[in-house]
Amino acid sequence: MTEREPTPRWQRARRFLAGPGGFVLKALVAALPIVWIVRNVDLHKVAHHLAAADPLVLAGAYLVALCGPLLATLRWRLLLTAYGGTDLPRLRTLLRHYLVGMYYAMLPTGVAGEALRGYRVRASLPDLWTSYAVVLVERVCGFAGLMILASVAAITADSARTSTVQAALRLALGVSVTAAALFALFFLVAPARIARSERWRRGVLRVPVLGKLLARLPAPRSLAPVLVGVALSVLTQLVVIAYTFLVARGPAPHAGFGLFCQVVPFIMLLSYIPITPAAIGQRDMVALYFFGLVSIPREAALTISFLAFLVVIAVAALGGLVHLFEPREPKPPPELPSVPAAPRGASSPCSDDDERVA
Repeated sequence: MTEREPTPRWQRARRFLAGPGGFVLKALVAALPIVWIVRNVDLHKVAHHLAAADPLVLAGAYLVALCGPLLATLRWRLLLTAYGGTDLPRLRTLLRHYLVGMYYAMLPTGVAGEALRGYRVRASLPDLWTSYAVVLVERVCGFAGLMILASVAAITADSARTSTVQAALRLALGVSVTAAALFALFFLVAPARIARSERWRRGVLRVPVLGKLLARLPAPRSLAPVLVGVALSVLTQLVVIAYTFLVARGPAPHAGFGLFCQVVPFIMLLSYIPITPAAIGQRDMVALYFFGLVSIPREAALTISFLAFLVVIAVAALGGLVHLFEPREPKPPPELPSVPAAPRGASSPCSDDDERVA
């Protein structure tokens, strides 16, 4: 009788996180930033800031936020064409799919919305895997755009108003995001090089974890649409900065747009790390820290974070309305079994009387 091999530690940890213990741990982690905020932020001032918010400014921020899905849809269509898409849906149809995907992206992990988009346009790509690969490439383009903005923010940040420790942390973060931006660009360029060079393919396969994924990704017809997709991603991230700047006009009227360009990319970056559900509490803690570096009070920072999140929810809610009233795709008729043709000269299975009746 052979002894049972011990379960690796990472498998035991995975089972723990998937069970009731993991649920309790996630709930505690999500509650910690909320408890800290309640104990250290004057919520009465936050309520005053929220009550004083100008509805016209919020409406303007919402309209600016809607530019994000439009630019992202243009990026998606461009990448679909680059990866062999034919008979693509019209732009407004792709925009509808994108908005519905944003609605489902509000679910934990956000993967449901991306999977739905890829599934809906599967008929226009060579296969389903290519459709999902385009969605993955589009997400990497978005990540590269964010990393580029964060790198620029780290380079242009004014370190005179920060302590030595804060300046060192910002420098380390700047180096990290610059490396991440270069890696994202490598991720986008590698499939095209792999398709042309066996040497590249062997080298990429040596990369841990991501090597096999990169080797399986289809190569685009041209790298130009992918690079344009990165440029559009920079614009979509600037849209986030723009509507965040607008909602801050009430609680922080003296903060300039350039200041938000230096701060918001880091807030977005650290909010994407899946620590709490929908980054609730996590986003606010990050906002309090980075806005505090530029002398924005905690109460104003929390108000800005909350209003920006409301804008995101409103855009996602629009996707839910679109999904509620969008036309349903008709189900294809059932396929009838084909009847082989009768040989020439053979008699019909119907009698003469039946033929006359027919």
